[in-house]
Formats: sequence, structure tokens, C-alpha cells
Amino acid sequence: MNSSTNEISAFMYRDTKPKFLNLLLEFPYHPDQGVLIVDTINEEIHLSNNLRQILHIDDEKINLDEYLKRIDEVDLKRIKFQFIENYADQEILFDEYKINTEEGWRKNFRSFSRLVKNSEEQIFIVANISDTTRSHEINKAYQEKLAYIDMALDNSIDMFCAFDLDLSCISWNKKCEEITGFLKSEAIGKPAVSLFPLPRKEKVITGLRAALKGDVSKVLIEEFSPQNLIIEKFIIPLKDNKGRIFGVMIAGHDVTAIKATANRLKELYQAIKEKNAELERSNNELASFSYIASHDLQEPLRKIQTFSRKILDTDHAHLSEPGKDSFRRIENAAQRMQSLINDLHTFSRTTTQPKEFAETDLNILLYEVKTELREKLEAKKANIISEELPTCRVIGFQIRQLLENILNNSLKYSNPSVNPKISIKCKMLEEDELPAELQNEGINYFSITISDNGIGFEPQYSDKIFELFQRLHGKHEYPGTGLGLAICKKIVQNHNGHISAEGNPGKGTTIKIILPFQSDNYHNPFKKQKAN
Repeated sequence: MNSSTNEISAFMYRDTKPKFLNLLLEFPYHPDQGVLIVDTINEEIHLSNNLRQILHIDDEKINLDEYLKRIDEVDLKRIKFQFIENYADQEILFDEYKINTEEGWRKNFRSFSRLVKNSEEQIFIVANISDTTRSHEINKAYQEKLAYIDMALDNSIDMFCAFDLDLSCISWNKKCEEITGFLKSEAIGKPAVSLFPLPRKEKVITGLRAALKGDVSKVLIEEFSPQNLIIEKFIIPLKDNKGRIFGVMIAGHDVTAIKATANRLKELYQAIKEKNAELERSNNELASFSYIASHDLQEPLRKIQTFSRKILDTDHAHLSEPGKDSFRRIENAAQRMQSLINDLHTFSRTTTQPKEFAETDLNILLYEVKTELREKLEAKKANIISEELPTCRVIGFQIRQLLENILNNSLKYSNPSVNPKISIKCKMLEEDELPAELQNEGINYFSITISDNGIGFEPQYSDKIFELFQRLHGKHEYPGTGLGLAICKKIVQNHNGHISAEGNPGKGTTIKIILPFQSDNYHNPFKKQKAN
């Protein structure tokens, strides 16, 4: 019901009060609207059916004072002032105010009202009232969302600004203020051409105009703002739900640090290239040393061993017991030295030689190792039980060395009271079975677990045994160089795998090798067992 309808209601009420009073009050208005008639003579208020339902009032009429008490105090003062100012003109008055219901609810209303007189000069107020509580709530929620969006934009690390179809600024967040030096109050309403300094202006304006045609532009601006920042800007058309362009948005990200990092990475890359060249020279030198160790140093040792053995054999009867013992010590020391040189040469090969991976049947490598150790196996009456191993891409000679070193250790550190029993098991691993450093790489891994019933070792030495020259026993008790398991560790590292050991004194040792499974022809061999 609008103001013109209110005039008609007032006219009818003025001339024929009894007849039209009920008509006005009982008229089927919109659910959110109603009519209120104030009888100033009797100080009563008549309410339409809809309005009584809106205000939760059962009576058709209530006392004027009772109704006025429900109106917000500030709103009531304003309403009274309006009626006093406009009483003579009898103009239609518009106002918005709040009313408290008996249930304690607070509602918002919009009112069109007018002072009228009937034929007896009695004064009435006729008002058409609409309940605007819902629209107020919607508007409040909308304003809160706008405030939230503004707050989110202001807290963004990126600059966001928007322009209308005339390229006048309509939005400007704090990052824009920080980068450009223009406050939001200064930027709003200004044309885009005045907000971006030369020479960057041309790039931005070109991008804005392209966006008005529906294109998205990417602009990289260097030495932007007083801080000499590098800003990467995306200029994007703003479209409504029907696809119509109504403006343009600029989203800008500060890439100064990223560019600095990229430049730093270039420098590091160059440094790495130089280091790699230096490392290559060192590897070549190490390879030369390895050659000398395996050839030139071997010859003097062989002569020492040959002549000491010859003296012991030919002049045995002429040597004193201390002399014989000295020659035997010389011979043993030369043998240990030769073993050390051989192991150092093997270790250097695992470091310096090219890592040439090839499809290899690990069962064949194991067979070759067992053939190499046949005499020791027979002498110790050892038994090896092996599951089938896979065919995969490995550095063949290194894996062969790995298996030989571990099986050699199982024989060397066997329990003299029982025949050695060596078990070799193999299986594919789930991700939760892998050590932390191998997880989340998207690579399949398998394990080879070699267990024996030898003398074992204390658990606290599980890591130490893989270090260079580390021995848990005296050289006279168990001969060796302390390089065997260090070589194993290096081989596994060359394959991007993992090796660990678990010892149980008097019961045996378990070595677990984890390697990536890479194969041209995948098959799962982890079912069968082979016995030797």
C-alpha cells in the first residue's frame, strides 16, 4: 500500500467513519503490511488484522500511550517532531522506526502517514505500515558480507583494485595503498590513467582496455612504487551471471622476492657447475690413486710376501724362534695390507665408476657369489635358503659385491658350535613399511633380508658397523679391514636405497636391504623358495 492509497483511505475515513472503518481495518493487505488509525479524541489506536498479527496484539484497538511506549525512544521523538512541523500542511509523512513486541522481539517498520479531519473537525492519523524487519536483516547481512570481503581484501598480501566501464576506480585495498602511495579515499572515483605512474601506465591501460573486451592480460612491471618492487599483475574482466562485462579487476602480486630467489638460484647453479667440475677432477685423481693402489702398491707387497715365505721355507732350520716369528708377522702384516688395499680399491670403485644400471637377474648374481664362496661354504658346512629374487635395473657388479660381503660376514662371524644357516628373503614393501626418508616418493621398493645364526652383536652397534674402518672384534680374533659393510652401505646409497642391521648376541644377525624396484618387465617372484 503506497502513499496515494493512504490518501484515499484518509478521504474515506474523513467523510464516512463508521462505514469505512471496518473496511480499512479488515482489508486483505499484503502479509507484511497493515493499517493503523489513531483516534486523537479518544486516544485509541485501531489496528488492521495483519498489523495485529505482525505486532502480536490480540485486541482490535489499544490505548495510544501503550502503543507509543513500544516505539524506540529516539524514533518516537523524531516522529513527534515531524507531525508538529507538518501539521498545518497535512502532508504525507514517511518514516522508519523500531517497535518492541510483548514477546521481546524488536521489529523494523516503514510508515506512510497523514493527519486528517472528519466533518466534525476531529483529528485522526491514518498510517500504512510495512514490516521491514526481514529486509533490514537481509541488508544487514549483505553489509556484513561486504565488510567481510573488504576486510579480506585489506588483509591480502596481494593488491586488488577494480574499475567500472569508464575505468574509474571503485575498489582499492590496503596493498594498493602500500604499493602505489594512493590512499583508498584518494583513489576511489579517480580514472585509472591517473593512478599508475609513467612509464608503466601504458602497459596497465592497454590491459584494462583489453579486459573491457573480455581478454585477460598478464603484465610484469619492474621498479614499481617507491620501494622498487617487481609486481606481476593480472587484469581480468568482471562479468555478471549472464556473462556481461560490468568492470575490470587488477590482481597484483609482489614477485620481488621470487625474482631475487631466481637470480640467486642462477648463481647457485653456476657455482654447482663449477663444484661439479672440481668434483670430477677429484674423482679422476681418486681413480688414478685407485689404479696405483691396485697395481703399483700391490707389486712391493707381493715381493715382501714372496721373499718372506722363501726365507721361511729355505732357511727355516737356520732361523731362531724369534726370527721365525718375526717373518710370520711380516707375512701376516703384508696380507692384511693387501686386503686393505683391495677393499679400498673396491670402495673407490663404488664412488668413482659410472653408475650404469641394467636389467639384471639377481638370482644369477647370488649364484655367482655362492660359487665364489663354495670352498668356505663347504668348509663351514653352511646352508643357504633363498627365496626367488627379482629381475630389475641395478648396477650389477656392485650388487654382486654387496651380496658377497654380507654372506662372507655371515660365514666369518658364524657360531663355532652350530653349522651356519643363512636365510635370504625377498618381498615388495608397502609405503608404511619404508623408512621415513623413502616415503611419499611414488616409487615401488622391495627388500632383501639376509639372516644368519652367527654370533650376532649388541644392538647399540647397529649404525656403527656401517662406518669406515669400524670393527667390533679384534683383528686377530676375526681378520678383516673394517670396510666390508661400509662398502655395502655405499652400494645401497648408489641405488637410492636403505640398509640396516639388527643384531642379537649369540643368536645371529639380520641385514635388511631396501632397493627401488625398476624393471622393464614387471613380475612378482616373491612366492617361491630355493634351497641350496
